[in-house]
Amino acid sequence: MSTERAKILLEEAIILLKESIEISPFDYRAHFDLGYVNSFYKNNNVEAENNFNNAVLRSLQKDKKFAVYSLRHLTDVRKQLCKYEEALCSIKEASDLSERDPQTQFEYTQILLLNNKEEEAKSIIIDLVENEDCYFDIAIVDPNISKDDDILKSLLNLRKVYIRKKKRQIISSFKDYWENDLVGTFVVKRNMFGKYKDIEFEHVKLKN
Repeated sequence: MSTERAKILLEEAIILLKESIEISPFDYRAHFDLGYVNSFYKNNNVEAENNFNNAVLRSLQKDKKFAVYSLRHLTDVRKQLCKYEEALCSIKEASDLSERDPQTQFEYTQILLLNNKEEEAKSIIIDLVENEDCYFDIAIVDPNISKDDDILKSLLNLRKVYIRKKKRQIISSFKDYWENDLVGTFVVKRNMFGKYKDIEFEHVKLKN
């Protein structure tokens, strides 16, 4: 498809979405789709902010999950517009509405740091990593989180505690096997960045 043809189709999509909203002004999905097009295809975040906000207002009472999804997109366009205080308001609302959904909490941490609220951000990300270990690898490479020395130090200390705990669990779980001539070694698993990911115990049974 040519670039010109793509542009024509995009403009036609915008016209159709606007017509849909005129016919059904409370169609929150249409508001969201228009915001998505304006933000990701037209790079018009000013208009997208209004679209996503309309999607939030119209979905709050009907579809809580969709409202959270819209709030997260609203937060993202506000961040791109450098409207950090407004972004903090929308992501906090998303966090409360989602009952502390992990991904929303992670994004909450990012926006808190942009608002220079380091202590609150630290509390949330530490609690998140303690309960959802997979977010350690995500946090450790995030530019805003990893550049905060205090948060980075806390995350690394938390990982050391996790490793010791995991070792004790593995030793305990394999105690019976060791009594039956099993030998093995701890193997450190690493992610694509070469960072620690997990630790496992690989064992072999000795032949008689």
